[in-house]
Amino acid sequence: MLNQHRILNKIFSNSFKCNKLFKYTYNDIRFNHLLKFSNRTNTTENSHIFLLPPTRSLNFNSHRLFNTLAESKVVVESQIVNPGFEKRVGWWLMGCSGLTAFIMGFGAYVRLNESGLSMIDWSFFGLPLPKDDESWNAELEKYKKTPEYKSVHYGINLEEYKNIFLKEWLHRMIGRASGAFFGIGALYFTLRGALKPKGHLLLLGIGSIGVFQAFVGKWMVESGFFEPKTENKTPRVSPYRLCFHFLNAMAIYSLCLYNALNLLFGSLKSVPITKDLLKIRSLTRTTAVLTLLTMAYGTFVAGNDSGLVYNTWPLMDGNIIPPELYKVSSWRQYFENDALVQFNHRNLAYLTVLSAISLVLSAKRANVHRSVKKISMGVLHASLLQGLIGIVTLLYQVPLHGALTHHLNAVALWSVIMALLRVAK
Repeated sequence: MLNQHRILNKIFSNSFKCNKLFKYTYNDIRFNHLLKFSNRTNTTENSHIFLLPPTRSLNFNSHRLFNTLAESKVVVESQIVNPGFEKRVGWWLMGCSGLTAFIMGFGAYVRLNESGLSMIDWSFFGLPLPKDDESWNAELEKYKKTPEYKSVHYGINLEEYKNIFLKEWLHRMIGRASGAFFGIGALYFTLRGALKPKGHLLLLGIGSIGVFQAFVGKWMVESGFFEPKTENKTPRVSPYRLCFHFLNAMAIYSLCLYNALNLLFGSLKSVPITKDLLKIRSLTRTTAVLTLLTMAYGTFVAGNDSGLVYNTWPLMDGNIIPPELYKVSSWRQYFENDALVQFNHRNLAYLTVLSAISLVLSAKRANVHRSVKKISMGVLHASLLQGLIGIVTLLYQVPLHGALTHHLNAVALWSVIMALLRVAK
């Protein structure tokens, strides 16, 4: 028995010399994870020793063993749900993230249609649609007092007003429906005993952000009922509040999606934690930060209509740097001046793509799980597609379908980054 053990150790020592990766991992994973051979001894004193498999099983090389390790996935018991509830809670959270993404997309559609300020009144539980023409006319009279009506929708008739009102009403009601979906699910899984203490905290956090988001939406819309104090005097919601509303929605989306992925696919452990993996983690986080900054700055582009000032690429009407940059007199201009906002958004997008390229090149050379390599490539593809959509949208002076596609693909890019953060953790 001991001789067999020595033989096996010798085989592994020779194989590990062919691959530095296995030198690093041998002491950690030893026989417990790599060698799940049968014929395990029943004696207490030799319980740590595995008998050799049939002779033909010894004919493997380090490359084959590396593939086995690369394909392996260690599923760690969830810290948020009890065993047996992983899939159900995971799919429910995935549904919550999907609803959140849909609401963000529909909200962008409502804003691009200039319909978001059509409802003056607000209620936490929602308002019913007006029942008759008299009620509709009463709503229209309220709207006529707003700056947006006087400069954007002046003279619209009742049917036109109904059209923009219904879009905003649907946006609000879908938001409330998603809140109900989350609340009912959280209550159900709590009563079923599916959640661990950390799971309760997670759902409490998501729910709290969701309730807060409703009031942020109200606060944001209210800013559009007054004359704007920004450089752009077209009546609209405050771009600062729009950005905050968007980031709050992204927090809800990210928490739901990330935890859903963990529950549905388990925790993937890349063994070992090498310098290569640490570098990939760092680059992934850098790409994530740059992507989020670019998306956040995109809300200022949308909130200021900054996509309409320079509709040329790669130069801005023949300039690498717009002349407005030399006339900055206040920090607020970086968030309110149309030219500067577009310039900054462009350059953040360039940095994001460069970071994604660096991520892919590093992952390609690194000894990491192949899923890390594949998802890294997905991040690059999504970022390049996002840049292409942005350029086309800019050149065509921001058509609705182009701007909406740009918004939705940004969420898709962020989703791929979330997946990479999960497998590279």
